Amino acid sequence: MLKLLHIGDVHLDTSFHSSDPQLRTMLREGLRRSFDNAIDTCIAEGVDALLIAGDLFDNDKLSFQTEQYLIKAFNQLADAGIKVFYATGNHDPGDKSYRANRISWPSNVYLFAEDRVQEVMLLKANGEAIATIVGVGHKTNREARNLIKLFPDAKGDLPCIGLVHAMVTNAGGVEKHDRYLPCTKEELEEKGYSYWALGHIHIKQQVGESQRIYYSGNLQGRHPRETGEKGGLLVTIDDFGNTNVAFRSLSAIQWENIVVKELNEISNYHDLKALLVDKVQRHIAEVGNHKKLIIRLELQGPCQLQGELMDSENRQQLQEDLKYSLNLLTVEIKTDGLLKPYNRKALKEGRHVLANVLKRIEDLRLREELEGLETKLINSAIRSQQDKDSYIRQLLEGLEEEAIGRMVGDK
Repeated sequence: MLKLLHIGDVHLDTSFHSSDPQLRTMLREGLRRSFDNAIDTCIAEGVDALLIAGDLFDNDKLSFQTEQYLIKAFNQLADAGIKVFYATGNHDPGDKSYRANRISWPSNVYLFAEDRVQEVMLLKANGEAIATIVGVGHKTNREARNLIKLFPDAKGDLPCIGLVHAMVTNAGGVEKHDRYLPCTKEELEEKGYSYWALGHIHIKQQVGESQRIYYSGNLQGRHPRETGEKGGLLVTIDDFGNTNVAFRSLSAIQWENIVVKELNEISNYHDLKALLVDKVQRHIAEVGNHKKLIIRLELQGPCQLQGELMDSENRQQLQEDLKYSLNLLTVEIKTDGLLKPYNRKALKEGRHVLANVLKRIEDLRLREELEGLETKLINSAIRSQQDKDSYIRQLLEGLEEEAIGRMVGDK
């Protein structure tokens, strides 16, 4: 049986954009602890190899200290008889002018740094070949070619593992990433590999239905939009060629985003704090996580305390109170979506343009079938009517508040 741990997009020494220098330090240290967890998992699970699908670090930000830290970590794996296969990405390209190719990696590390496809045998300590690792690196930080077309088809009885930092254009979340080394899931599937270890997209996901093509996602969230558990994928391939993939949570710090709208009846600080504490506690119970958490609270809709919450000192006080009450790493409160309190029923019953807009939004939301409402706003890639209906309903979400905010404003 072959056992591998697949990680990617670690981004050691990355720059975090928080205005709080202490938080930036904690996030950088959290990345190291997350990578420590990956190393510990490799050893505890007795994997044959660690697969790193690019962006292990950010080239121009890698410190000498972190370079030595990486070498020490890989030596730990060497002592346990574990190989490392590392394909460079757009943030840590492999040309000789970049850091990845100038580091003296331990002998158990194989670096795919070139823009040519390479095949490497994974050997046990006794010299027995147990898999073929096929990979390609980003030689520069602007690799726009589809190098997957150059990968050989799987052959022989050994498991064939693909390792690459690439944008699979029909995967989820690609719109948030640059188009580096683009390919399609069909091009990956037709190679017949036992497993594809992918990096670049920061969302853990299975690509397609073959159960053999995966993004591990990044090792730790880098900002409030990268929420939830992060980690790596433990891949086992049995003697009959069956592939099993299991997620392993590795991140030391986790981001969570909570939207709070039930604020219209809140008129004092005590009740506001109590409501937010309850919301956060319920959310933590749902995600079932006991890691260090960074919580972003997005306050939306009408609120009697809107004016007070626009004051930065008031927000800071609330953030600090919630942080210590809930034992969180930090709390950020966003108030961009708050509105002055209003009587929605009265607005709907008025004889004015806003009343007509609100009634139209309500009529659309209550319609079971939205066929015929598609406009040029609908993405042509959305084929089914069900998906189109879902997309339109997403557009309607929060539209009443948006219309009231724009047409009534602060008056």
